[in-house]
Amino acid sequence: MRFAAALFLACLGMGTATAASLLETEDCDFGETYAFNRAECEFTFINSGDTPIRVSAFQATRPDDLIEPTSAVISPHAKTYLKALVNTGNDSGTSRHIFHFHSDETGHEARTVVARGFAVSVLDQGRPIADFGVVNLGAELKTRKVDLTSHDVAGFRIEKIESKPAYVDAQISADGRSIGLKIRADAPWGYQGDYVKLTTTAAVQKEVWVGVQADIHGEVVPANNPFDLGVMRVGSRNEQLIRLTSKSGKDFAIGHIELENLRGSTSIEPCVPVATGCRMLRLRVSDDQTVGSVVGKVWLSLPEYSQRMLIAVHGLFLAKDTHIEKLDAAELMQGNSKDKAQSSAPAAATDIGKAIKSAVQTVDDSPPAGDGPLLKWSVMNEAALHGYQIFRAPDADGPFVLLNRQSVTVKKHDNTGSTYQWRDNTAASGKTYWYYIGLIYNDGHKQQLTGPQKVMAK
Repeated sequence: MRFAAALFLACLGMGTATAASLLETEDCDFGETYAFNRAECEFTFINSGDTPIRVSAFQATRPDDLIEPTSAVISPHAKTYLKALVNTGNDSGTSRHIFHFHSDETGHEARTVVARGFAVSVLDQGRPIADFGVVNLGAELKTRKVDLTSHDVAGFRIEKIESKPAYVDAQISADGRSIGLKIRADAPWGYQGDYVKLTTTAAVQKEVWVGVQADIHGEVVPANNPFDLGVMRVGSRNEQLIRLTSKSGKDFAIGHIELENLRGSTSIEPCVPVATGCRMLRLRVSDDQTVGSVVGKVWLSLPEYSQRMLIAVHGLFLAKDTHIEKLDAAELMQGNSKDKAQSSAPAAATDIGKAIKSAVQTVDDSPPAGDGPLLKWSVMNEAALHGYQIFRAPDADGPFVLLNRQSVTVKKHDNTGSTYQWRDNTAASGKTYWYYIGLIYNDGHKQQLTGPQKVMAK
Protein backbone atom coordinates (compact mmCIF):
# COMPACT_ATOMS: atom_id res chain seq x y z
CA MET A 1 0.00 0.00 0.00
CA ARG A 2 1.34 3.41 -0.98
CA PHE A 3 1.12 6.42 1.30
CA ALA A 4 0.92 9.84 -0.33
CA ALA A 5 3.79 12.21 0.37
CA ALA A 6 1.33 14.75 1.71
CA LEU A 7 -2.33 15.12 2.51
CA PHE A 8 -4.23 17.64 0.47
CA LEU A 9 -7.42 19.30 1.67
CA ALA A 10 -9.14 21.10 -1.19
CA CYS A 11 -11.53 23.98 -0.61
CA LEU A 12 -13.25 25.09 -3.83
CA GLY A 13 -13.82 28.82 -4.27
CA MET A 14 -17.35 30.21 -3.91
CA GLY A 15 -19.16 31.40 -7.01
CA THR A 16 -21.89 34.01 -7.43
CA ALA A 17 -24.54 33.78 -4.70
CA THR A 18 -27.75 32.00 -5.72
CA ALA A 19 -31.14 32.02 -4.02
CA ALA A 20 -31.55 29.13 -1.64
CA SER A 21 -33.32 26.10 -3.01
CA LEU A 22 -36.92 25.55 -1.93
CA LEU A 23 -36.48 21.82 -2.53
CA GLU A 24 -34.92 19.92 0.34
CA THR A 25 -33.83 16.30 -0.06
CA GLU A 26 -33.12 13.65 2.55
CA ASP A 27 -30.82 10.74 1.76
CA CYS A 28 -31.86 7.25 2.82
CA ASP A 29 -30.34 4.26 4.61
CA PHE A 30 -31.03 0.71 3.40
CA GLY A 31 -29.44 -0.81 6.48
CA GLU A 32 -27.26 -3.90 6.61
CA THR A 33 -27.36 -6.62 3.97
CA TYR A 34 -25.07 -9.18 2.41
CA ALA A 35 -23.03 -8.43 -0.71
CA PHE A 36 -24.61 -9.19 -4.10
CA ASN A 37 -28.10 -8.63 -2.70
CA ARG A 38 -30.78 -6.08 -3.51
CA ALA A 39 -31.92 -3.58 -0.90
CA GLU A 40 -34.23 -0.60 -0.85
CA CYS A 41 -34.97 2.63 0.99
CA GLU A 42 -36.94 5.82 0.39
CA PHE A 43 -35.65 9.28 -0.49
CA THR A 44 -37.62 12.24 0.89
CA PHE A 45 -38.28 15.34 -1.23
CA ILE A 46 -39.67 18.39 0.61
CA ASN A 47 -41.04 21.46 -1.20
CA SER A 48 -41.15 24.53 1.08
CA GLY A 49 -42.21 26.87 -1.75
CA ASP A 50 -45.55 28.04 -3.11
CA THR A 51 -45.28 26.40 -6.55
CA PRO A 52 -44.88 22.76 -7.60
CA ILE A 53 -41.36 21.43 -8.28
CA ARG A 54 -40.76 18.60 -10.74
CA VAL A 55 -37.87 16.13 -10.35
CA SER A 56 -36.91 13.80 -13.19
CA ALA A 57 -34.09 12.26 -15.27
CA PHE A 58 -32.74 10.17 -12.39
CA GLN A 59 -29.40 8.60 -13.28
CA ALA A 60 -27.72 6.03 -11.05
CA THR A 61 -23.93 5.86 -10.99
CA ARG A 62 -24.18 2.05 -10.71
CA PRO A 63 -25.73 0.07 -13.57
CA ASP A 64 -28.03 -2.14 -11.43
CA ASP A 65 -29.54 0.67 -9.32
CA LEU A 66 -32.81 2.43 -10.11
CA ILE A 67 -35.48 4.80 -8.77
CA GLU A 68 -39.23 4.20 -8.61
CA PRO A 69 -41.05 6.17 -9.90
CA THR A 70 -38.64 7.78 -12.37
CA SER A 71 -40.14 11.28 -11.95
CA ALA A 72 -42.43 13.15 -9.58
CA VAL A 73 -44.03 16.53 -8.93
CA ILE A 74 -43.72 17.77 -5.34
CA SER A 75 -46.70 19.92 -4.41
CA PRO A 76 -46.21 23.21 -2.53
CA HIS A 77 -45.49 22.70 1.19
CA ALA A 78 -45.60 18.93 0.79
CA LYS A 79 -43.40 15.83 0.87
CA THR A 80 -42.91 13.12 -1.74
CA TYR A 81 -41.12 9.78 -1.33
CA LEU A 82 -39.25 7.92 -4.07
CA LYS A 83 -37.94 4.39 -3.65
CA ALA A 84 -34.28 3.55 -4.30
CA LEU A 85 -33.59 -0.04 -5.39
CA VAL A 86 -29.88 -0.86 -5.10
CA ASN A 87 -27.62 -3.85 -5.67
CA THR A 88 -24.75 -4.05 -3.19
CA GLY A 89 -22.62 -6.01 -5.68
CA ASN A 90 -19.07 -6.65 -4.51
CA ASP A 91 -19.24 -4.04 -1.75
CA SER A 92 -17.69 -4.84 1.60
CA GLY A 93 -18.33 -2.42 4.44
CA THR A 94 -19.85 1.01 3.93
CA SER A 95 -21.88 1.09 0.69
CA ARG A 96 -22.83 4.35 -1.12
CA HIS A 97 -25.16 4.54 -4.12
CA ILE A 98 -25.40 7.95 -5.80
CA PHE A 99 -28.32 9.15 -7.94
CA HIS A 100 -28.14 12.34 -10.02
CA PHE A 101 -31.41 13.99 -11.04
CA HIS A 102 -32.86 17.13 -12.63
CA SER A 103 -35.03 19.70 -10.86
CA ASP A 104 -37.02 22.35 -12.73
CA GLU A 105 -36.16 24.86 -9.99
CA THR A 106 -34.13 27.66 -11.61
CA GLY A 107 -30.54 27.73 -10.39
CA HIS A 108 -30.78 24.29 -8.82
CA GLU A 109 -31.29 22.03 -11.82
CA ALA A 110 -28.49 19.50 -11.11
CA ARG A 111 -29.12 17.64 -7.86
CA THR A 112 -27.90 14.50 -6.10
CA VAL A 113 -29.24 12.07 -3.49
CA VAL A 114 -27.40 9.15 -1.86
CA ALA A 115 -28.57 5.77 -0.58
CA ARG A 116 -26.29 4.45 2.15
CA GLY A 117 -25.97 1.13 3.92
CA PHE A 118 -23.54 -1.54 5.01
CA ALA A 119 -22.63 -4.62 2.96
CA VAL A 120 -21.51 -7.69 4.89
CA SER A 121 -19.58 -10.35 3.00
CA VAL A 122 -20.35 -13.98 3.72
CA LEU A 123 -16.57 -14.46 3.63
CA ASP A 124 -14.39 -13.98 6.68
CA GLN A 125 -11.87 -12.26 4.38
CA GLY A 126 -14.31 -9.58 3.18
CA ARG A 127 -12.90 -8.92 -0.29
CA PRO A 128 -10.13 -11.47 -0.92
CA ILE A 129 -7.42 -10.58 -3.42
CA ALA A 130 -4.50 -12.39 -5.02
CA ASP A 131 -1.77 -9.79 -5.55
CA PHE A 132 0.91 -11.35 -7.73
CA GLY A 133 3.08 -8.23 -7.69
CA VAL A 134 5.62 -8.22 -10.53
CA VAL A 135 5.28 -11.26 -12.78
CA ASN A 136 8.20 -11.96 -15.13
CA LEU A 137 6.86 -14.04 -17.99
CA GLY A 138 10.28 -15.50 -18.72
CA ALA A 139 10.54 -17.02 -15.24
CA GLU A 140 8.68 -19.93 -13.61
CA LEU A 141 5.06 -19.01 -12.96
CA LYS A 142 3.75 -20.24 -9.62
CA THR A 143 0.22 -20.96 -8.40
CA ARG A 144 -1.16 -18.74 -5.65
CA LYS A 145 -3.70 -20.28 -3.28
CA VAL A 146 -6.56 -18.18 -1.87
CA ASP A 147 -8.50 -19.66 1.05
CA LEU A 148 -12.18 -18.75 1.23
CA THR A 149 -13.79 -19.39 4.60
CA SER A 150 -17.10 -18.39 6.15
CA HIS A 151 -18.08 -18.53 9.80
CA ASP A 152 -21.43 -17.00 8.83
CA VAL A 153 -22.60 -20.04 6.85
CA ALA A 154 -22.13 -23.63 7.99
CA GLY A 155 -20.82 -25.91 5.26
CA PHE A 156 -19.77 -23.03 3.02
CA ARG A 157 -18.27 -24.21 -0.29
CA ILE A 158 -17.34 -22.81 -3.68
CA GLU A 159 -19.59 -24.43 -6.30
CA LYS A 160 -18.09 -23.29 -9.60
CA ILE A 161 -16.10 -20.66 -11.45
CA GLU A 162 -18.60 -18.34 -13.10
CA SER A 163 -16.03 -16.29 -15.03
CA LYS A 164 -12.35 -15.35 -14.96
CA PRO A 165 -9.88 -13.24 -16.97
CA ALA A 166 -8.41 -15.12 -19.93
CA TYR A 167 -4.84 -14.66 -18.68
CA VAL A 168 -5.51 -16.55 -15.42
CA ASP A 169 -5.79 -20.31 -14.86
CA ALA A 170 -8.09 -21.07 -11.93
CA GLN A 171 -9.00 -24.30 -10.15
CA ILE A 172 -11.25 -24.97 -7.15
CA SER A 173 -9.79 -27.26 -4.48
CA ALA A 174 -11.37 -30.67 -3.84
CA ASP A 175 -12.92 -29.49 -0.56
CA GLY A 176 -14.35 -26.34 -2.18
CA ARG A 177 -12.70 -24.05 0.37
CA SER A 178 -9.92 -22.52 -1.70
CA ILE A 179 -9.02 -21.62 -5.24
CA GLY A 180 -5.65 -21.89 -6.99
CA LEU A 181 -4.73 -19.05 -9.37
CA LYS A 182 -1.86 -18.85 -11.86
CA ILE A 183 -0.88 -16.21 -14.41
CA ARG A 184 -0.63 -17.75 -17.87
CA ALA A 185 2.56 -17.55 -19.94
CA ASP A 186 0.59 -15.83 -22.74
CA ALA A 187 -0.75 -13.10 -20.42
CA PRO A 188 -0.86 -9.56 -21.83
CA TRP A 189 1.92 -7.21 -20.73
CA GLY A 190 1.36 -4.39 -18.31
CA TYR A 191 -0.83 -3.83 -15.27
CA GLN A 192 -3.78 -6.19 -14.92
CA GLY A 193 -6.60 -5.97 -12.40
CA ASP A 194 -9.66 -8.20 -12.69
CA TYR A 195 -11.92 -10.58 -10.77
CA VAL A 196 -12.43 -14.31 -10.69
CA LYS A 197 -16.19 -14.65 -10.08
CA LEU A 198 -17.44 -17.67 -8.14
CA THR A 199 -20.81 -19.11 -7.13
CA THR A 200 -21.20 -20.53 -3.63
CA THR A 201 -23.48 -22.75 -1.56
CA ALA A 202 -24.49 -19.79 0.66
CA ALA A 203 -28.14 -18.91 0.23
CA VAL A 204 -27.56 -15.43 1.69
CA GLN A 205 -24.84 -14.63 -0.88
CA LYS A 206 -24.63 -16.84 -3.94
CA GLU A 207 -21.69 -15.00 -5.47
CA VAL A 208 -18.18 -14.02 -4.32
CA TRP A 209 -15.35 -12.37 -6.25
CA VAL A 210 -11.63 -12.86 -5.82
CA GLY A 211 -9.52 -9.95 -7.04
CA VAL A 212 -6.45 -10.56 -9.21
CA GLN A 213 -3.68 -7.94 -9.51
CA ALA A 214 -0.41 -8.26 -11.38
CA ASP A 215 2.23 -6.09 -13.03
CA ILE A 216 3.13 -8.41 -15.91
CA HIS A 217 6.59 -7.89 -17.39
CA GLY A 218 7.27 -8.98 -20.94
CA GLU A 219 10.11 -7.82 -23.16
CA VAL A 220 9.18 -4.10 -22.85
CA VAL A 221 8.67 -2.73 -19.33
CA PRO A 222 7.59 0.71 -18.00
CA ALA A 223 9.60 2.16 -15.09
CA ASN A 224 6.53 2.17 -12.82
CA ASN A 225 3.17 0.49 -13.20
CA PRO A 226 0.81 1.83 -11.90
CA PHE A 227 2.26 5.31 -12.46
CA ASP A 228 1.55 8.16 -10.02
CA LEU A 229 0.71 11.44 -11.77
CA GLY A 230 0.67 13.32 -8.47
CA VAL A 231 -1.32 16.55 -8.01
CA MET A 232 -2.24 18.45 -11.18
CA ARG A 233 -4.01 21.78 -11.67
CA VAL A 234 -5.92 23.49 -14.48
CA GLY A 235 -3.63 25.93 -16.30
CA SER A 236 -0.41 24.22 -15.24
CA ARG A 237 1.96 22.22 -17.40
CA ASN A 238 0.71 18.77 -16.41
CA GLU A 239 3.28 16.51 -18.06
CA GLN A 240 4.97 13.31 -17.03
CA LEU A 241 7.71 11.20 -18.62
CA ILE A 242 7.36 7.42 -18.36
CA ARG A 243 10.51 5.48 -19.18
CA LEU A 244 10.11 2.33 -21.30
CA THR A 245 12.95 -0.17 -21.67
CA SER A 246 13.46 -3.56 -23.27
CA LYS A 247 14.95 -6.34 -21.17
CA SER A 248 17.21 -7.48 -24.00
CA GLY A 249 18.45 -3.96 -24.77
CA LYS A 250 17.10 -4.16 -28.33
CA ASP A 251 15.25 -1.31 -30.01
CA PHE A 252 11.47 -1.57 -30.24
CA ALA A 253 8.69 0.28 -32.01
CA ILE A 254 5.61 1.83 -30.41
CA GLY A 255 2.48 1.99 -32.50
CA HIS A 256 -0.93 3.44 -31.63
CA ILE A 257 -1.36 4.99 -28.16
CA GLU A 258 -4.83 5.26 -26.63
CA LEU A 259 -5.98 7.03 -23.46
CA GLU A 260 -8.91 5.71 -21.41
CA ASN A 261 -10.65 7.77 -18.69
CA LEU A 262 -7.94 10.35 -19.28
CA ARG A 263 -7.96 13.50 -21.41
CA GLY A 264 -4.70 14.56 -22.94
CA SER A 265 -2.06 13.72 -25.53
CA THR A 266 1.10 11.62 -25.83
CA SER A 267 4.36 11.55 -27.75
CA ILE A 268 7.36 9.21 -27.92
CA GLU A 269 10.83 10.67 -27.39
CA PRO A 270 14.36 9.28 -27.09
CA CYS A 271 15.81 8.70 -23.64
CA VAL A 272 18.34 11.15 -22.22
CA PRO A 273 21.08 10.17 -22.57
CA VAL A 274 20.18 8.29 -25.75
CA ALA A 275 20.28 4.53 -25.20
CA THR A 276 19.43 1.51 -27.34
CA GLY A 277 16.24 -0.23 -26.20
CA CYS A 278 14.95 2.84 -24.35
CA ARG A 279 12.04 5.19 -25.11
CA MET A 280 10.32 7.96 -23.15
CA LEU A 281 6.55 8.32 -23.22
CA ARG A 282 5.53 11.94 -22.64
CA LEU A 283 2.00 12.15 -21.21
CA ARG A 284 0.24 15.53 -21.15
CA VAL A 285 -3.01 15.88 -19.20
CA SER A 286 -5.23 18.57 -20.74
CA ASP A 287 -7.18 21.28 -18.92
CA ASP A 288 -10.54 19.67 -19.79
CA GLN A 289 -9.74 16.67 -17.59
CA THR A 290 -12.51 16.13 -15.03
CA VAL A 291 -11.62 17.70 -11.67
CA GLY A 292 -11.11 15.21 -8.85
CA SER A 293 -9.48 11.82 -8.54
CA VAL A 294 -7.89 10.54 -11.75
CA VAL A 295 -7.82 6.79 -12.44
CA GLY A 296 -6.91 6.22 -16.08
CA LYS A 297 -5.29 3.86 -18.53
CA VAL A 298 -2.63 4.33 -21.21
CA TRP A 299 -2.68 1.62 -23.89
CA LEU A 300 0.49 1.17 -25.98
CA SER A 301 0.60 -0.94 -29.11
CA LEU A 302 3.87 -2.93 -29.55
CA PRO A 303 3.41 -4.26 -33.11
CA GLU A 304 6.56 -6.41 -33.38
CA TYR A 305 5.46 -8.33 -30.26
CA SER A 306 1.72 -8.34 -31.12
CA GLN A 307 1.06 -6.80 -27.71
CA ARG A 308 -1.19 -4.02 -26.42
CA MET A 309 0.43 -3.06 -23.11
CA LEU A 310 -1.47 -1.29 -20.33
CA ILE A 311 0.00 1.36 -18.04
CA ALA A 312 -2.37 2.31 -15.21
CA VAL A 313 -2.13 5.92 -14.00
CA HIS A 314 -3.62 7.76 -11.04
CA GLY A 315 -3.49 11.23 -9.53
CA LEU A 316 -5.50 14.27 -8.40
CA PHE A 317 -6.68 17.02 -10.77
CA LEU A 318 -7.65 20.37 -9.21
CA ALA A 319 -9.25 23.58 -10.47
CA LYS A 320 -6.98 26.60 -10.95
CA ASP A 321 -8.28 28.50 -7.89
CA THR A 322 -8.48 25.53 -5.53
CA HIS A 323 -6.84 26.27 -2.18
CA ILE A 324 -4.51 23.57 -0.88
CA GLU A 325 -3.42 22.98 2.68
CA LYS A 326 -0.37 20.77 2.96
CA LEU A 327 0.35 18.70 6.03
CA ASP A 328 3.70 17.23 6.94
CA ALA A 329 4.36 13.88 5.26
CA ALA A 330 5.85 12.33 8.40
CA GLU A 331 2.71 13.24 10.35
CA LEU A 332 0.56 11.62 7.67
CA MET A 333 2.63 8.45 7.68
CA GLN A 334 2.41 8.23 11.45
CA GLY A 335 -1.35 8.80 11.39
CA ASN A 336 -1.90 6.12 8.74
CA SER A 337 0.23 3.66 10.69
CA LYS A 338 -1.85 4.26 13.80
CA ASP A 339 -5.10 3.85 11.89
CA LYS A 340 -3.88 0.61 10.38
CA ALA A 341 -2.81 -0.75 13.75
CA GLN A 342 -6.14 0.14 15.31
CA SER A 343 -8.16 -1.46 12.50
CA SER A 344 -6.21 -4.72 12.56
CA ALA A 345 -5.90 -5.21 16.32
CA PRO A 346 -8.78 -6.72 18.32
CA ALA A 347 -10.62 -4.29 20.55
CA ALA A 348 -10.28 -4.76 24.30
CA ALA A 349 -13.08 -6.90 25.74
CA THR A 350 -14.19 -8.55 28.93
CA ASP A 351 -14.24 -12.33 29.28
CA ILE A 352 -17.77 -13.50 28.40
CA GLY A 353 -17.80 -16.26 30.99
CA LYS A 354 -16.99 -13.83 33.79
CA ALA A 355 -19.36 -11.19 32.44
CA ILE A 356 -22.26 -13.63 32.39
CA LYS A 357 -21.73 -14.45 36.07
CA SER A 358 -21.54 -10.84 37.27
CA ALA A 359 -23.26 -7.71 36.06
CA VAL A 360 -21.18 -5.16 34.20
CA GLN A 361 -21.29 -1.82 35.99
CA THR A 362 -21.38 0.32 32.84
CA VAL A 363 -24.51 -1.26 31.35
CA ASP A 364 -27.10 1.48 30.85
CA ASP A 365 -29.76 -0.56 29.04
CA SER A 366 -32.17 -3.02 30.56
CA PRO A 367 -31.41 -6.67 29.77
CA PRO A 368 -33.20 -8.08 26.71
CA ALA A 369 -36.45 -9.92 27.50
CA GLY A 370 -36.44 -13.67 28.03
CA ASP A 371 -34.64 -16.17 30.23
CA GLY A 372 -31.99 -17.60 27.87
CA PRO A 373 -28.24 -17.11 28.44
CA LEU A 374 -27.40 -13.41 28.70
CA LEU A 375 -24.13 -12.42 27.04
CA LYS A 376 -22.39 -9.22 28.12
CA TRP A 377 -19.23 -7.70 26.70
CA SER A 378 -17.39 -4.38 26.84
CA VAL A 379 -15.24 -2.77 24.14
CA MET A 380 -13.00 0.23 24.71
CA ASN A 381 -12.29 1.50 21.18
CA GLU A 382 -15.01 1.19 18.53
CA ALA A 383 -13.83 3.81 16.03
CA ALA A 384 -12.96 1.18 13.42
CA LEU A 385 -15.94 -1.12 14.11
CA HIS A 386 -19.36 -1.57 12.52
CA GLY A 387 -20.88 -4.28 14.70
CA TYR A 388 -20.76 -7.65 16.46
CA GLN A 389 -21.77 -11.20 15.58
CA ILE A 390 -22.80 -13.93 18.04
CA PHE A 391 -21.74 -17.53 17.38
CA ARG A 392 -22.83 -20.68 19.25
CA ALA A 393 -21.77 -24.33 19.22
CA PRO A 394 -22.65 -27.50 21.19
CA ASP A 395 -19.02 -27.88 22.29
CA ALA A 396 -15.73 -25.99 22.23
CA ASP A 397 -14.62 -27.53 18.92
CA GLY A 398 -17.76 -26.43 17.07
CA PRO A 399 -19.27 -26.27 14.61
CA PHE A 400 -20.20 -22.70 15.50
CA VAL A 401 -23.35 -21.19 13.99
CA LEU A 402 -24.11 -17.50 13.52
CA LEU A 403 -27.15 -16.57 15.63
CA ASN A 404 -27.78 -12.96 14.52
CA ARG A 405 -28.10 -12.29 10.80
CA GLN A 406 -28.25 -8.56 11.58
CA SER A 407 -25.19 -7.57 13.55
CA VAL A 408 -25.34 -5.78 16.89
CA THR A 409 -24.30 -2.32 15.67
CA VAL A 410 -21.82 -0.29 17.67
CA LYS A 411 -23.12 2.40 20.01
CA LYS A 412 -20.25 4.89 19.64
CA HIS A 413 -17.74 5.39 16.84
CA ASP A 414 -15.04 6.63 19.21
CA ASN A 415 -12.71 5.41 21.96
CA THR A 416 -14.94 6.08 24.99
CA GLY A 417 -16.08 2.46 25.27
CA SER A 418 -19.46 0.71 25.34
CA THR A 419 -21.02 -2.32 26.99
CA TYR A 420 -23.50 -4.68 25.32
CA GLN A 421 -26.06 -7.29 26.31
CA TRP A 422 -27.52 -9.97 24.07
CA ARG A 423 -29.80 -12.84 25.10
CA ASP A 424 -30.02 -16.22 23.39
CA ASN A 425 -33.68 -17.18 23.72
CA THR A 426 -33.25 -20.09 21.29
CA ALA A 427 -31.15 -22.05 23.81
CA ALA A 428 -32.74 -25.18 25.30
CA SER A 429 -32.99 -25.19 29.10
CA GLY A 430 -30.46 -27.45 30.79
CA LYS A 431 -28.15 -27.72 27.78
CA THR A 432 -24.55 -26.52 27.69
CA TYR A 433 -23.38 -24.23 24.87
CA TRP A 434 -20.20 -22.47 23.78
CA TYR A 435 -20.34 -18.87 22.59
CA TYR A 436 -17.95 -16.36 21.08
CA ILE A 437 -18.28 -12.79 19.79
CA GLY A 438 -17.09 -11.76 16.34
CA LEU A 439 -16.21 -8.28 15.04
CA ILE A 440 -17.17 -6.66 11.75
CA TYR A 441 -14.92 -3.71 10.87
CA ASN A 442 -16.02 -0.67 8.87
CA ASP A 443 -14.20 -1.99 5.79
CA GLY A 444 -16.08 -5.30 6.03
CA HIS A 445 -13.32 -7.61 7.22
CA LYS A 446 -14.00 -9.77 10.29
CA GLN A 447 -12.17 -10.93 13.37
CA GLN A 448 -12.89 -12.98 16.47
CA LEU A 449 -13.19 -10.83 19.61
CA THR A 450 -13.34 -13.53 22.28
CA GLY A 451 -12.43 -17.15 22.65
CA PRO A 452 -15.22 -19.73 23.07
CA GLN A 453 -16.90 -19.50 26.50
CA LYS A 454 -18.95 -22.25 28.15
CA VAL A 455 -22.48 -21.43 29.34
CA MET A 456 -25.30 -23.64 30.67
CA ALA A 457 -28.83 -22.53 29.80
CA LYS A 458 -31.05 -22.43 32.89
